[in-house]
Amino acid sequence: MFVAERSPRSAYYPRFSEQEHGRRWAGLVDLMDAEGLAGVVLYGSRATSSWPIFYLSNWIPTRDTYLIVPRHGSPALIVQLQNHVQCAADMSVVDDVRYGGRAHRGQPDSIPTVVGLLKDRGLSEEPVGFLGSPTADLLQRLGEELPQCQWRPIGSRFSAATSRKSEEEIERLRRAATVTDAGLEALRDGLRAGMTEHDIAGLLEHGCRLAGGAFGIRHLMTTSMTTPDCGVPAQYPSARPVNVGDVVVVELSGTWGNYSAQALRTFAVGTTLTESFRRLHATAEDAFHRIASVLRHGATVEDVHDAASVIEKSGYTIIDDLLHGANQSRPIVRTHGASDGVDTRFQFERGMAVVIQPNVTTLDLRAGVQFGEMVVVRDDGTERLHHVDRRAFEHVGAA
Repeated sequence: MFVAERSPRSAYYPRFSEQEHGRRWAGLVDLMDAEGLAGVVLYGSRATSSWPIFYLSNWIPTRDTYLIVPRHGSPALIVQLQNHVQCAADMSVVDDVRYGGRAHRGQPDSIPTVVGLLKDRGLSEEPVGFLGSPTADLLQRLGEELPQCQWRPIGSRFSAATSRKSEEEIERLRRAATVTDAGLEALRDGLRAGMTEHDIAGLLEHGCRLAGGAFGIRHLMTTSMTTPDCGVPAQYPSARPVNVGDVVVVELSGTWGNYSAQALRTFAVGTTLTESFRRLHATAEDAFHRIASVLRHGATVEDVHDAASVIEKSGYTIIDDLLHGANQSRPIVRTHGASDGVDTRFQFERGMAVVIQPNVTTLDLRAGVQFGEMVVVRDDGTERLHHVDRRAFEHVGAA
């Protein structure tokens, strides 16, 4: 079995303090004790469920990754691809980092290693918490190999326990906000008529990189303000060229140290907003500030609904979520009219990071804007993380 040791490169990767990591692992132990668990298995990959493994180990999963944590004993991080193991060892705070191995046909296969470790740690017939979203095939194989293991899902409880950010985490969010702002400012300064949506995406990404970070999402929308045909940013850019008189709406998440901030802004190309788009944006700004004014420790989703009622009272609606937690965590809130069953009694707590992002659209959904950014909930209000101007940008790209 290939087990990697840290190299001198380890010192160049960002880590939290020993106290911060100790707090996180102590929280997992408390969760295991509360649920009567002998251990926990966490699964993550680049495609899904990477956050919990990163939160505990500091390694950002690529291919299938498992973190095995016995209640008594040392944890182990299993990385599926052998050429990723050294990097994982250098980044991770877990000392035992090992290669997952291959199946008899040569394909990467970590299940035998996971099963062997669970047996070695005495967990094969015990109640074990499971966190992550593996494929049905992987779950079936674990069940067949360990028929006596008592698997218990703990995802929602883990998410709730980690929703309040520490001050060290908030400092990373501030750095991520700086990266996000740099991307938006690069678009403000570099956008020109004739560019395509691909060019716009490139400006956003380049701005984030120059600020020392990366980007998570960069959804964008371009449409004519006189004959609009869409109301919300799209997930992938197209080859559509931008013209004078268009509006560009951007949702950007810049990242630093695997923490993402988010800001949403609207840009009028070569001119001012038309009257119809000015009313849309004024409503979005009004809704944002009303929501921000009621958010504090102990505020509820119902308070947010009441604050956002200005959108529907103004004759508009929304397509995208109105508010969500960091990394799309709870709560995910829409307006009263667009709500789909969120618990209105949910209470915000100090230290939560949330994105307020009213996407105000016409009722036919053919015209819209989006405005907002991430804030941190405090005892008596919210803390601003971003510094990019809170307004629509007009005459962008004018000669």
